[in-house]
Amino acid sequence: MHNGCVPEETRRQPTIKDVAAAAGVSISTVSHVYSRARPISEPTAARVTAAAEALGYIPNPSAASLRGGQVGIFGLVLRPRNAVHGSLSGTETFTRFSGAAAAATLATGRGLLHVPNVLAEKARRVAMDGCIVMGPYERDDVVAALKKRHVPVVCADVDPSNPDDPWAVHVDYRPAVEQLLSAAASGGAQRLALIAGSEANNWTMSTRGTIQEWCSAAGLSLTAHDLFEGVGSTGAEGLAFDLLGSSTPPDTIVVSSTRFAGGVLAAAKRLSIRIPEDLRVCALTDSALTRDAEPSITSLDLLLEDQAKACVDLLIRALSEGSPPLQPVIVTPQVRWRASLGSPGEGAP
Repeated sequence: MHNGCVPEETRRQPTIKDVAAAAGVSISTVSHVYSRARPISEPTAARVTAAAEALGYIPNPSAASLRGGQVGIFGLVLRPRNAVHGSLSGTETFTRFSGAAAAATLATGRGLLHVPNVLAEKARRVAMDGCIVMGPYERDDVVAALKKRHVPVVCADVDPSNPDDPWAVHVDYRPAVEQLLSAAASGGAQRLALIAGSEANNWTMSTRGTIQEWCSAAGLSLTAHDLFEGVGSTGAEGLAFDLLGSSTPPDTIVVSSTRFAGGVLAAAKRLSIRIPEDLRVCALTDSALTRDAEPSITSLDLLLEDQAKACVDLLIRALSEGSPPLQPVIVTPQVRWRASLGSPGEGAP
């Protein structure tokens, strides 16, 4: 080169360190200007961007997108520990929700990204405009971490420690659960057993509380048993076998998981107990496992598609308006009446 210039292809690209030195600020300040993770004063931000332009600095694509306000990506976190394994085992709960959330997000021109562990170092670098957290735990550390990162969060069902959260899609389980119990009582139920999940989320805690209150008011006997959803039908079969073989067996069993329902049916079959003549069974969620069982099992349809769509709408509101709705967004599950509480529809209003 006669003019002594460095060829374009070999010239060193300026780094964030170069920009920080030229602007007289820290590297983290430059990062915050582009990621907007923390507020930076306008004069400082202007000095940083001017230095970057003078040097020809090109920021990380994710940060550059954030500089414009949004990256066009929503995150999705499934909190229940058994979410993935449960979906692979046919429970449908998480695949229905995830699919509906993806469709609703795509309809807005955005994409949906599953984030398996927000607390992991790699996940902290994932750029997203907002995040949906399905089934948050009580005082959920994932929700807290996202908010600390200033990522807008919408929960599918509330954190039990924050029941009035305006940025959550509330699920009102009580009406449908009470319909199930009323139908069982109309059929002669006296001794109920609840095989509930062990997760500290609102689905588990709210339905358990409703069942306990209703049985107490109705004067019906109730025993409650916690079982981790991950043990599936085999674990439920063992527990149900012991309950049904006891000196005072339940005449009605309510289960949280559809796989638990399959376990109860298997235990009843081993003991030659007829359903629904000798034992009534119902589940607090619905899937092919309850629809196709023999006999088919009365279940709660959690209206997961409605929940997912409402979450996407609420997250868009958080980004566009910033103010929560005046009234909470509520989804009310519906009972799917089937043979396990008598003839399909028996006891239904």
